[in-house]
Amino acid sequence: MPRRLSCPQLIARDHELGQLRSALARAAGGTPQTLFVVGEAGVGKTRLVHEFAERARDEGARVWTGNCLPLPDGYLPYAPILDILRAVAVDVGATRLGELAGPSAERLASLMPELASTRSRFDDSMGQPESGQLRLHAELRFLLERLTDEPTVLVVEDLHWADTSTQGLLSVLIRGLRRGHMLLVCTYRDDELPPASPLRALLAELSRGGTDLITLTRLDQTATSAQLAGILHAQPDPALAERIFVRSGGNPFLVEELINARPDADRLPETLRDILLIRVRRLSPTALRVLQAVALAGRGAGHSLLESVVGLEPGDLIAAVSEAAEQYLLVPDADRYTFRHALVAEAVLTDIVPGERIRLHRAIADALTTRLPSEHAGATVTASALASAHAEVAYHWFAARDLGRALLASIDAGLAAERAFALPEARSQFDRAIRLWREAPSARELAQLDLVDLYRRAAEMAYMIGDGAEALTLVHRAIDAADARRNPLRVGILHERLGRYLLANASSEASTIAAYETAVRLVPETPSGERARVLCGLAAVLMMAGRHAESRLLAEQALHVAREVGARRAEAHALCTLGTDLVSLGDVENGLALQREALAIAGQFDNPEDLCRLYANLSDRLRTAGRFAEAAEIALRGVELAERYGTADTFGNFVLGNALEALFWLGRWDEIDNRLGDGPIDTGNAVQKTNPWCAIASLRTVQGRFDEAQLYVDAVRRAIAAGGHSELRGYAHVIVAELYLWSREPQAAADAVRQALDVLADTGHIPLMARLLSAGGRAEADLNRRAGPASGGLPVDSGLAAIVMAIGDRAAAMPYASAHLAVAEAELARSRGDDAEPEAWGRAAVHWGRLDGPYLVGYSRWRQAEAILRTGGRRRAAARALSEAYPIAARLGAAPLLGEVEALSRRARIDLIIDGGTRQVTPEHQAALSLTRREEEVLQLLGDGCTNRQIARTLFISEKTVSIHVSHVLAKLAVPNRAAAAAAAHQLGLLGTAAGGEPPS
Repeated sequence: MPRRLSCPQLIARDHELGQLRSALARAAGGTPQTLFVVGEAGVGKTRLVHEFAERARDEGARVWTGNCLPLPDGYLPYAPILDILRAVAVDVGATRLGELAGPSAERLASLMPELASTRSRFDDSMGQPESGQLRLHAELRFLLERLTDEPTVLVVEDLHWADTSTQGLLSVLIRGLRRGHMLLVCTYRDDELPPASPLRALLAELSRGGTDLITLTRLDQTATSAQLAGILHAQPDPALAERIFVRSGGNPFLVEELINARPDADRLPETLRDILLIRVRRLSPTALRVLQAVALAGRGAGHSLLESVVGLEPGDLIAAVSEAAEQYLLVPDADRYTFRHALVAEAVLTDIVPGERIRLHRAIADALTTRLPSEHAGATVTASALASAHAEVAYHWFAARDLGRALLASIDAGLAAERAFALPEARSQFDRAIRLWREAPSARELAQLDLVDLYRRAAEMAYMIGDGAEALTLVHRAIDAADARRNPLRVGILHERLGRYLLANASSEASTIAAYETAVRLVPETPSGERARVLCGLAAVLMMAGRHAESRLLAEQALHVAREVGARRAEAHALCTLGTDLVSLGDVENGLALQREALAIAGQFDNPEDLCRLYANLSDRLRTAGRFAEAAEIALRGVELAERYGTADTFGNFVLGNALEALFWLGRWDEIDNRLGDGPIDTGNAVQKTNPWCAIASLRTVQGRFDEAQLYVDAVRRAIAAGGHSELRGYAHVIVAELYLWSREPQAAADAVRQALDVLADTGHIPLMARLLSAGGRAEADLNRRAGPASGGLPVDSGLAAIVMAIGDRAAAMPYASAHLAVAEAELARSRGDDAEPEAWGRAAVHWGRLDGPYLVGYSRWRQAEAILRTGGRRRAAARALSEAYPIAARLGAAPLLGEVEALSRRARIDLIIDGGTRQVTPEHQAALSLTRREEEVLQLLGDGCTNRQIARTLFISEKTVSIHVSHVLAKLAVPNRAAAAAAAHQLGLLGTAAGGEPPS
């Protein structure tokens, strides 16, 4: 009987197979799952997944597989995704696929030809690269949710070779899938990921989110003998089995190679390369040439390509391919030949002499160039397939050392990748073209782009993938390479981009404004879309700097030009800025009306960056107008849109921050908690995350979770270390001051206030200034109260009262600002020891009550009770104020405020009047009422005896998040362990069924 190449049984992997089957069962129950199968090359990752996939198919699940390719720098975009989508199209059919894709079909046609319509998918009006990739990822995620209405397994093999676009798409899928019955299984070699690999950061982030890992180790000696027995049909000779185990180390693939190469030899090969090349070196010269060509082709070679490359007669080529297949080196795969194992391909590549390698690369490049599909080849060619084809050609011309053709091919490949929304791959191609520009002068005249355009496009790609520093470097080089005298329009637009990158990179406000001013000066005043664009940009940065009068004039100019030339996107941008300026200048209703008009126009273009900007500005001005509920509604609508378009981690952060702040003032703190992860993650463009981070720091501060607040404060400080616009820097100082105040460090708070005053002086950021003044007034009062008359210390007089008076008239039209000023005035009265302080706090409470802002109502009533008692007022009035403050603080979970109210009631011996009766505050009641909704859910499950893993699965959060919630519950209830917390929960009557269902078994 002939020897088998592989063992027919899966050896020693029952536990891992069980993990995969359990994950599929959970996915079948409606909870999407992700598993990473990790191990060294040859350890059996593919074999395990293949075995699982076959069993899953037998049980009725659909299985779709894609493979990443070992090309340098991941030049082929979406390689495994294209494999999967081809299989999807075959299984589902074009008609059903179109129905499921719905409005997304047009954009998804860049990946799936079955979804192509009569409209050309290369039409620039389909969307801009800056939003296209994010939209593509989001729409594919929604399509997969609809496709996985039955148990489905997606397999992505060799993730260590994945292109950057594929990594980004998988990140969106893993973090974004909430529905469907999908199990995503990814394999990768953990021994081939360099420490700086972007994939390591992605995997670390996903593991924090609860993604499971299956680590395959080598077989022990007993399992290796069982594998040999399966290959040999009989028990192996013990001496041979021991030699092979020692030499292979229990790596299953090396066991196969050794037993099939020299099963009876006393001396086995010493190096891995020698092991892998034993059967290769038995081939005839013609078969070896075919094998080398397939190895260099990168992703397998078709028969017709081999005919062009190796120069053999048809019969000789067939014989050579058959010889390699008989040696189990090549495997037919559809219309291509691939290596049975990537390790052998890698060994063959290292064995090709340099001259032959260059010759083969040139032959492959020539052959692929003649086969390049046209952009207008019809529905059989997608934008992604075209990008992959151009990328292969560019790679082989570069490897062939033909720099002229490599330059031209790299430019073509970059443009094709940009059209396919594969932005990281486009950047790689443009970067290579820039390097080749000076080395291949003879090819420049034939190039589609010149050096300035290459720098410009590379800069835009870098900006869009979050590399702000590199975007700045590249756009500066583009400006240096351009000629402003010969083409001022071109250089003006480059300065507009420079301003955008400076803003996104938190560079100094002055340099950002200067870049936009240069753009306006250079772009001709003749009405044009470009003129409207640069005017919009300068108006927007002046608005952000609080220079609203100047911004208003420019926005009006931009609006006039945009309407004259029909530039509707610019019109929406101008309206948005103009509306924001009008609200800030006191014309609230007209300003809000213009912002709503801008939103209606932008909705026609469906550009997520524009829409997120508009939702952010409108919600921010609604907050300024004191309409917190409407601000929250608009902002949450923007967050939902960002999530749908896949821009939640970029443009969506601005509107998310506004949503969190509106929810904060409304007292809907549980909704904020439910949207948060485990802490600030400053991957990508951290500047874009500062708005939500500031809002979260505010919440954690008033909840008494100071360590967590400090984490977010530190992240904000790192993000804006280079500068940033004045409102952002001022906001950061305000958050720091408030943290210091509740941490009982008034001097540090006063220092932060002074820093913020330096930043915000002479700006139009009145609402933020008002909030800052309330913090400054509190710091001054705390310092004066701490010193006291007996200490002999001089009273603090920071001059804040003069600033409050100076901005009072401007704040009058902005209820949010005037409410903060009311708190500031009361704090300054407290600082002076003024007898009118109780009335001042009463006015502040009324202000915040009108705005439905419960937290500062509670804070003001506590201070009012304190002032009443200090000035000898009626105890009943103090009791009423405390009785209003107490349930607010308890319901919100504002632990520091709750502690102050409770302490004052005890010191003054006041029984609180709550719900029509009197109640003495007890620590247990205070602790129970300070729990958030999520903490109550965790406490309920603790009472049912659940582990952290069971709680995580029930509440759909990570185990780390559960651990944090458990720590908070123990601290708030002042109990030492989980059992004591459960007992307290029973005593307080807090137990019930958590998360709407039975507790997990």
